[in-house]
Amino acid sequence: MKNTQSINSKTKIFGILGNPLSHTLSPLLHNGLFQEYDYNGLYLVFESPKPDSALAGLISLTNLQACSVTIPHKEWAFRYADVRDTASEFLQTSNTLVWQDGKVHAYNTDGIGAMLAVEDVFPNGVTENVLILGSGGSAKGIAFTLLQKNWPGKIYLAARNQKESEKIVASLNGVQPGKAEYIPLSEIYSYRESIGLVIHTTPVGMKGGPQGSVLQEGFWLEKHVLFDIVYNPMQTEMVAHAQSRGVKIIPGYAMLFYQGIEQFYLFTGIHIDAARMQKARSWLLQELEKKN
Repeated sequence: MKNTQSINSKTKIFGILGNPLSHTLSPLLHNGLFQEYDYNGLYLVFESPKPDSALAGLISLTNLQACSVTIPHKEWAFRYADVRDTASEFLQTSNTLVWQDGKVHAYNTDGIGAMLAVEDVFPNGVTENVLILGSGGSAKGIAFTLLQKNWPGKIYLAARNQKESEKIVASLNGVQPGKAEYIPLSEIYSYRESIGLVIHTTPVGMKGGPQGSVLQEGFWLEKHVLFDIVYNPMQTEMVAHAQSRGVKIIPGYAMLFYQGIEQFYLFTGIHIDAARMQKARSWLLQELEKKN
């Protein structure tokens, strides 16, 4: 994909705000789609440890329309906004800011990104129970989106941090009573027959993170579906174990891709057609393959 963008007085400016941002793939996705749709926009990298001062400068100097927000500024983005979507209110974090009608609107697209990745592979859904591994923001966001989408099965949460896990379960059950349950890691095997989908959200297996697998090869049944949201490397030890047992895999980069696609819609109001969706996915996949 060639970069043929130019800037003029009417160019709308977008970007990603976080620190560090040396490996972000967001500009590749958004600038590519701007070109595809002949949209007069430019997506830049705003790396800064101080989001308030960074945005103040950008707003005064550019035609800033919206920005993606990543670590460590997601909690700040939630507080910064005037209006927040339901997911942001539940999670107390936001990953998207849009300036509209004189107000700053905050959204959280992480959960919907994961849900779209699941629906892409299984348009009719997985009707059995879901096991979510981890107790961080991704786990909470995905679980909340499952509730929003009326996922038919139970949501099991398993993680080392029992206190945080039980807190998430309590908040989920506050939305839909009896839907979520905490499982100690030591008891996961006794639940495996009733589980259809496993979603792994911990940093285990991530490049530069702790290595190994939260679940060992003996856990997997052929009926299982694994969604490991780690995308670097694209094949973690957990994915390799699951594949050896004939388990269907939802690729980790799919969540990254779809949350960005949802942001693009919030930025521009454009629903991306199937052909351009496939093209954008190929850009992302090619770049990730270079890094793996």
